[in-house]
Amino acid sequence: MGLLRKLGHSVDVAGDGVEAVESVRARPYDLVLMDVQMPEMDGLEATKAIRAIIGRAATIPIVAMTANAMRGDEAMCLEAGMDGYISKPIDRAKLRKVVSRFADADTLSQAPPCAPAAPPVEPDVDFAVLDTLAEDIEVETVVAILARFHEDGLERAAAARLALAEGNLEQVKREGHTLKGAAASTGLLAIRTASQALENAAKSGAGIEEALAELDSLLAQLPSCLAGTLYEI
Repeated sequence: MGLLRKLGHSVDVAGDGVEAVESVRARPYDLVLMDVQMPEMDGLEATKAIRAIIGRAATIPIVAMTANAMRGDEAMCLEAGMDGYISKPIDRAKLRKVVSRFADADTLSQAPPCAPAAPPVEPDVDFAVLDTLAEDIEVETVVAILARFHEDGLERAAAARLALAEGNLEQVKREGHTLKGAAASTGLLAIRTASQALENAAKSGAGIEEALAELDSLLAQLPSCLAGTLYEI
């Protein structure tokens, strides 16, 4: 949201595919950025539902957003009726390029160029990602995002552990996938890797306890990892 607003756009957020369809039906948006993997109704189903609406809403440009970046994903999204495709994690240059296809070029030209990324200062966190975010949405906002991620991450890890106890590996996989995307977008490399390991373990059914233990440990260490930096939480 911060990146889009910095580029001069107004933004609304839908929590799932059902909300996305109802939002498009209710308001005249210029563009939909559609997450592919969502609860209730995924992005492919939501796109098909929007395309079935009678009237202007059916022709709204829809750009897919996915963390998988698998071969064939783009074709699958276009087949569902989407107009473009962007892989996650999202950065300003990538987002600007995609949105510029559907937005006023004059508005976008006013945005400052993306700053060159500096090398990571620490192996667990890519501070270049955080620095670029801070340029876009200010340090205080980045700190708030990191604090919210930490709180949400602990809750999702606990939810994954409960789901494992109940034998619900699909829920474990979903929690790992969600954490992976959020961690990648905020430069939390070690947590991203651990979340990916949890997602993979849930898919295979093996090594889930070990993956959860590693994720729990990294989430617990996050405040001390950020201590003494601009991004202390």
